[in-house]
Amino acid sequence: MTDPTHDEARRTLRPSEAEALAAWRALHRAANEQAERMREQAPPDDEWGAMADIFAPGPDAYPAPELPLLEALARPEDHWLEVGAGAGRLAIPLARRVRHMTAVDRSPGMTARLREEAAASGLDNIEVLPTTGWPPAGAPGEAAPIVDVALSASVLFFVEEVGAFLDALEAHARRLCVIVLMDHMPGTPLEPLWSVLHDEPLAELPALREFLAILGARGRAFDLATTPPPPLPAQPLDEVIDSYRHRYFVARGSAREARMRELLLERYAGDDGLVAFPLPFAQTAVVSWEPPEA
Repeated sequence: MTDPTHDEARRTLRPSEAEALAAWRALHRAANEQAERMREQAPPDDEWGAMADIFAPGPDAYPAPELPLLEALARPEDHWLEVGAGAGRLAIPLARRVRHMTAVDRSPGMTARLREEAAASGLDNIEVLPTTGWPPAGAPGEAAPIVDVALSASVLFFVEEVGAFLDALEAHARRLCVIVLMDHMPGTPLEPLWSVLHDEPLAELPALREFLAILGARGRAFDLATTPPPPLPAQPLDEVIDSYRHRYFVARGSAREARMRELLLERYAGDDGLVAFPLPFAQTAVVSWEPPEA
């Protein structure tokens, strides 16, 4: 008779695809449920569109240490598709390395900014699809083209039905599927700060480790390349609070904001008054694999 502890260990380290997908879904729902309880004010209708500046190419953009790893996967004859392209932070520089780049995003604000950035780039090989979520409606090739490489960067954090998302990504790729993820979502609250503010543990969204478990459960042989995150410079306290208020679900002028200010000064501020707010993730990973029909 098999030792029950062996069966439990196998399910933990080698879950079936159904078990892995159910676990991902459970983590995602727990994080969303907690967010809804803790949120002190409703987010804007197009929350991502409001952040288009940091997801567009340029000096004010969120750093892209993964770009060289992605460029190493690109071939001059390739057609790439980026799902969740934001305002072109990756799509536009990658378009300089490939024959054609197609980009799509579910945010109207991001899509509008992406069109502006594509036009300003001077490149004629970038196609921006109408705003839509993923998977797209219809058969593969209808709403989004079949391409050589299908990419999605830092998007899976927000996808509950990750199996359907990956199925569609694979159905649209001839050569490679590529996912960019971190070991924790950028901006993930720091557990010690969150627990004091909200008096309960943080329910964290699934990230790289959970995604790799799903790929393994799906029987995919994958390549993995990692790069460390860029250092986060020390910042004035007010700038830190403005940058992270929405991640901690703290309303401007609230008692929680006042407590957050106290904790940041106490735990993370130097003698110069600047706050060295640590990054919640240690690496960015580029995961690539051949779709089953390749």
